[in-house]
Amino acid sequence: MIKSLPEFPVTKNKLWNFIINGSTLYMVLIFMVLGAVVSQTGKFVLIGVFHLLLLNYFLANKADKRIILPNLLIMLVPFELFGRMVGANPFIPWELGKYLGIPLLIHGMLTITSVKKGGIGLVVILLSIPGLLLAFTTGAGFGDIVFNYMGIFNLGLCAIYFTNCKLTKGQIIQVYRTFIVVSCMVLIYIIIKTPDLSKIDFELGANFKVTGGFGSNQVATVLGTAFGLGIFIWMVQYSLFKIKILNLILPSIFLLWAVLSFSRGGVITSLIALLLIVFFTSKGKGLFKVRKIDPVLVFSLSIITVGLAYFANEVTQGQLFLRYQGETYGTYHANQEKDLSTLTTSRSDIFFSDLKVWQDNFWFGVGAGKSPEVRGSLGYDDQIAHVEVSRLLSEHGFLGLVIVLIILLIPVFRYFRVSGAFHKAFIIMCFTIAILTSMHSAMRTYTTPFFFGFAFVSLASTQNISSNSNKKISFDQSTISGQST
Repeated sequence: MIKSLPEFPVTKNKLWNFIINGSTLYMVLIFMVLGAVVSQTGKFVLIGVFHLLLLNYFLANKADKRIILPNLLIMLVPFELFGRMVGANPFIPWELGKYLGIPLLIHGMLTITSVKKGGIGLVVILLSIPGLLLAFTTGAGFGDIVFNYMGIFNLGLCAIYFTNCKLTKGQIIQVYRTFIVVSCMVLIYIIIKTPDLSKIDFELGANFKVTGGFGSNQVATVLGTAFGLGIFIWMVQYSLFKIKILNLILPSIFLLWAVLSFSRGGVITSLIALLLIVFFTSKGKGLFKVRKIDPVLVFSLSIITVGLAYFANEVTQGQLFLRYQGETYGTYHANQEKDLSTLTTSRSDIFFSDLKVWQDNFWFGVGAGKSPEVRGSLGYDDQIAHVEVSRLLSEHGFLGLVIVLIILLIPVFRYFRVSGAFHKAFIIMCFTIAILTSMHSAMRTYTTPFFFGFAFVSLASTQNISSNSNKKISFDQSTISGQST
């Protein structure tokens, strides 16, 4: 039996009310149309839509902003990526999440919610400040500081803000839904831009031909996350669509295109998160439930994953499975030995060279944004790190180690501290996405700061929803609904 649950209260801002509380099907179609239009007309339509959303946020009243802000923040991830893909900088800045996240979160803490706690986020920020000051004294460029430092600063702010937020189960699902529907514009754009798959010469490396010509790692991160969140919503007994099969078809399309990118991080991250939920979340009681580990669940997930994998492997002439086995052109043709470096696409080389830099600058590191330069001077790879852990160690020293321990251990403490199957599943999903994304893409996108902070949201009952209106939204048959058992 399907029953409707009250979600976000009605907002007086009609645009945001439609986006947050409107039909999922309509929203998916609207953002797909947006992606298709941008593919044919260029960046200006995207720029206009984004600034219209931003303007309506600032025009909203205080009560509405409290509702809108979590949805706007999660939107920054796909909008940031899409802006990069179509060259919308500076109208949609390349580092949109890092630039806009700070004023939005500070404004939210000052005017929207009362900040009574949030020590973890504050500790992270305080520990990171010496590395920032050192960067200024050693002549780090503004761009290097923005790219390398503002990610961890945003992570701390997100943790502070969301620690002071209470959302119901349905509202959390709704925020996840916002990410999925907005990511549809990226999905349809790259599908339109992709040549005939049968004519693509798939190689054992990242494939830009199926990601709109843009960096496959970042595209696969967003697509893989959208897939994971879609399956998560299904697992916790919610339905995005009235037509049940669509609840699995849309995430499957995200998964397929993420897999075809040959960039593995985004896909593996979501699969690990979902597996952790299956094995470490027991069936709950009352409102907060996660689907039982039963043959239907296992069979459904297995069919989706294995079926898509074999289909994609056929489309790529057998290259996909080789790619996920860690093969490169060199290793496959016996010109290069397969090792940790080839398996991680040289990320491990940068990781270990960062440790060398840390060894020589143990207490305070070399300063935010300076590790590539120092690595290069020592004869190592001078690329910007893809692993946030090694960047924090080399650039922030011992204080960076404390930040790393906080990021890695707080999720464990929080998991055991909360009760209820849904809350545990939610924490696993957020922290896994945040941490594993930082392991293959550092903080190149806003993904890690948002999801790490969002995991600190407190779970409220539907009776405790604060509203600027007595009227609540009950989703109809075409929108999100909970399933009772």
